[in-house]
Amino acid sequence: MRRSLTAIALFACCGTFLAGQRTAGVDFSRTMRVDYFHTGGAGGEAVRLDAVLAEGAWPDSRTHLIDATNLGKYFFEVIDRASERVLYSRGFASIYGEWETIPEFRTTTRTFHESLRFPWPNGPVRVVLKKRDRQNRFEPLWTTEIDPRMAAAVPIPPTAGPALLFENGPAHRKVDLLLISEGYSIEQAAKFRADAARLVEALFALEPFRSRRADFNVRTLAVRGAQLSVQFNVFGLERYALTYDNRALRNLAASAPYDIVEVLMNESKYGGGGIFNQQSTVAASNESAEYVFIHELAHNLAGLGDEYVGTVTYATGAPIKVEPWEPNVTALHDPSSLKWRDLVQPGTPVPTPMTHAGKVGAFEGAGYEARGLYRPEAECIMGSRTVTTFCRVCQRAINRVIDLHTK
Repeated sequence: MRRSLTAIALFACCGTFLAGQRTAGVDFSRTMRVDYFHTGGAGGEAVRLDAVLAEGAWPDSRTHLIDATNLGKYFFEVIDRASERVLYSRGFASIYGEWETIPEFRTTTRTFHESLRFPWPNGPVRVVLKKRDRQNRFEPLWTTEIDPRMAAAVPIPPTAGPALLFENGPAHRKVDLLLISEGYSIEQAAKFRADAARLVEALFALEPFRSRRADFNVRTLAVRGAQLSVQFNVFGLERYALTYDNRALRNLAASAPYDIVEVLMNESKYGGGGIFNQQSTVAASNESAEYVFIHELAHNLAGLGDEYVGTVTYATGAPIKVEPWEPNVTALHDPSSLKWRDLVQPGTPVPTPMTHAGKVGAFEGAGYEARGLYRPEAECIMGSRTVTTFCRVCQRAINRVIDLHTK
């Protein structure tokens, strides 16, 4: 009798699980990737479909399919055509989104390659790409209809074989960090592994990553030579390094389960870059590589904004700032509605003078602007490479995104 009851219980459990899978409207055994071309300039902006591809099992959370973080300059929804129900959504940033803020945008037209990834839909869907308007509201930019039966298998480079640095559980219950080599020869494979291990240990030596180490899986992918064409001097900033070859990046990364991908350059020159939910890079042989790795990963993983002041091509200089979407920078239009107000101790003035350094407040100078933008604390890794800790607001923001991937 006990055996029969167990079988009945198992059947009920499995039936509930399968029903839940059907209700979700997606198949987690595969990942759909939508590649597209993002073109624009002063004359307008356009998006054109490139390809719909099939990758391996969905590596991210199977419960947090709808994004309520309000992060990113862009946002996309996957909508089931039969029921009009949103199956998946996610915010992100892009190279195009940064490029359109620099002077070159007003005089030329450029095209960037981008990708959207989501669990494989069980039926035809409509993908809606949205962009923030001047009031920070998401407005539709592009819509495409997709039939899953038309997707092609993604080409996996035959030399690609990921290796584990450490694993703490199934991919869909962890943040899966993938580190890809760039500019390492076959003979330098050991150097790449050593560089990756060193940078990862630096990351997990500080909070909140130290306390959340068990929520991560970390893999490396050794690739011969410079297959991603990472380049410095992006947007005229010498230290800013990114790859424009999104297709190559995604095809390589598809050989492993990943949520976040960072490229390790075999380079001693100072530099790196990071874009929310897209990519990050670091010159792994530079003496400041540990700092850059952590700083750029925070852009990529949590959408954190830069908290420093400096001359960059995408500083607006505008007297009135739009409220940034980044969780650690504010235009402080209304001090009573400060987005991290709950962390400000009673009696702390807002805006906050430097005499209150060490406390959470609103310190002027952030997002490359000396005036009109404010950061949570006087010092943070997102503001200076001489600082070795994240401020409390940044720590909370990182924890919230880790939860999104793991709970």
